[in-house]
Amino acid sequence: MTIIVTGAAGFIGSNICSTMLRSSDNSVIIGIDNYNPYYSSAIKKRRITELSKHKRFVFVQSSFDNIRTLARIRSKFKPTILVHTASEVGVRNGENNPLTYVKTNVMGTATLLETIGNYVHHIVLLSSSSVYGNSSLPFSENNSLHPTSVYGTTKACMESYAVNYYARYGTPTTIIRPFSVYGPDGRPDMLPMKLLMASALGRPIIVSGRETKRDWTYIDDVASAIALVTNQPNHLQRVNIGFGEPLSNAHVLRKASAIIKTFGYHLEYSFSKQNPIEAITTWADTTRLREKYDVKIITPFELGFQQTARFFFSHLNLYAKID
Repeated sequence: MTIIVTGAAGFIGSNICSTMLRSSDNSVIIGIDNYNPYYSSAIKKRRITELSKHKRFVFVQSSFDNIRTLARIRSKFKPTILVHTASEVGVRNGENNPLTYVKTNVMGTATLLETIGNYVHHIVLLSSSSVYGNSSLPFSENNSLHPTSVYGTTKACMESYAVNYYARYGTPTTIIRPFSVYGPDGRPDMLPMKLLMASALGRPIIVSGRETKRDWTYIDDVASAIALVTNQPNHLQRVNIGFGEPLSNAHVLRKASAIIKTFGYHLEYSFSKQNPIEAITTWADTTRLREKYDVKIITPFELGFQQTARFFFSHLNLYAKID
């Protein structure tokens, strides 16, 4: 079995690759990434270096929508599964670069599907909880979508194109909607890593929305769930992957501050108003994940953040130049 993973140098993509390499003795993983400069390429290159220690991992440095590259991969490796994690990420960055997000997340995904999709047996696409916007709680896969941001809108459009592609070709397609994924070696723009960096630099941090709530989901749980779902193609499916418990920013900051203190650092923080482009609350209904795929997300935030902080403070050199 040969699996293409786009965004292989990214936080979620690299962990999916690692999980699949550990859980299978014969799968070959073709990782594609262009080292998007949204955050430090040094972090991404280190992830690829680690993955490349596996003999069954092949790295291709390229944009995921490069037709010539995709054609070469298709011809040489004859992939059987496509796991598409690459995208322009970040809710706030999308407001400043809307056309880039449309080009990559919508047009890029369309190009990828039209070039590779009909040659594989299962397409797995990473969407986002941002597609729900301020939909009714908890967010069920059957909810109507009301994205409040450019990022969420492009992800919803990506989903629509994938549904259309399935209608035309019938390739089993699973759309994953992950919720606020965090963990060791996480994205520097996500709140857990921003808190750790602020404490290491000795700088106060202002967090948007005291009562804003997020369904924080630990990376190991997410990667394991995606690996299991990837092995179960079944027509067209949409699946939430979340812990299933929204936590307020006030709660998260209290827990994080206490954990950071155990590592000898201090976190000084305050709150500003809720950002209007962000959902007030995200909350995953995980019924389908549990009942259809027999997967339960098990890592509570306090334990997950402890593991994240342990990695961060033992790898400060990776983040020293990030501001």
